[in-house]
Amino acid sequence: MKKIWHNFKNFFLNYFWMGIVLILLSIIITEALKLNGYWEILAKLIETIGIAIFIASLFSWTFESVSFQNRMEKIVEKIVLKRTFLKNLTKDKKKEALHSLLQPTENEIEKYSNIGKFYDYFSGEVLEVSQKNIRSNYAINAKVKYCDDNKVIYSDGTYSYRLYPSENGYTPITVGFLKEDEISTVDVFINLPNGERKEYKYNEIEDKFEEKQDSRVTKIDIDEFCKDFDHVDVELRVREYGFNHWLNVFFKAEQATDGFKFMLSCEDNISIQTYNLFDVGHNYHIDLSEDKKELHISCYQWINEGAGLSIITSQPEVNNA
Repeated sequence: MKKIWHNFKNFFLNYFWMGIVLILLSIIITEALKLNGYWEILAKLIETIGIAIFIASLFSWTFESVSFQNRMEKIVEKIVLKRTFLKNLTKDKKKEALHSLLQPTENEIEKYSNIGKFYDYFSGEVLEVSQKNIRSNYAINAKVKYCDDNKVIYSDGTYSYRLYPSENGYTPITVGFLKEDEISTVDVFINLPNGERKEYKYNEIEDKFEEKQDSRVTKIDIDEFCKDFDHVDVELRVREYGFNHWLNVFFKAEQATDGFKFMLSCEDNISIQTYNLFDVGHNYHIDLSEDKKELHISCYQWINEGAGLSIITSQPEVNNA
């Protein structure tokens, strides 16, 4: 209440009355004194100045009022912070805006001058999300068994998830194995929302694998088949062989993933020796059976690209001597 009264007094005791006086003075000069010539021009000038001061005092009082400031704050917040303005920016302009917002504090810069590059890295990662496919409800169900033919243990697993395209469509699905692993196989199934299915059997894509420095990989282009749909369901049936009596079952998220479940069970005399998670800032629920033959790992949050896990399973080494 005091602030309102203070603004009210300032309003009426300053420029408002000055403007009124100048307007009245111009009327007196023009009408009461009946002066003309230069005096008439002077009266018009005084009238113009008086009106300008009168209007300026009104605007000044309005700008200083609390209600006006609150209203302007809400308008600016709606335009700038609630995407009314930001959503229409080009990618380059969004990048500039995000880099402007994500800046280290002066205290952080004083402690480590190069920390700005750390902020730039993460803002760049955020902007690249629209260029990548997104996965949800990723589930891995695998069993570890012993192969009599090859005299090694192996995992027989199903990897399934729902895949969403980026603004550029669906990127190829990459599958691969270690370079020295020449007997593991994978079959890929793409299921469309209309019920159709596209199969990529291992014996059909085997000759398309290329050897890299430490792996053999291939990419399966699905965009032409899936481009008319806003999502597809992917299923990979993987048979992966270990070395002698042990096997390393591992997973690495190559794309951002919303939700993750992993279930592993061991048959015969095979058991889980150890496991490791590679992630930061997310909550994983881990259940390992007392006999170490079953492992359940789940996360109901977004998993960042690069997160993963590694599980080592094996038979007792004495049985393979």
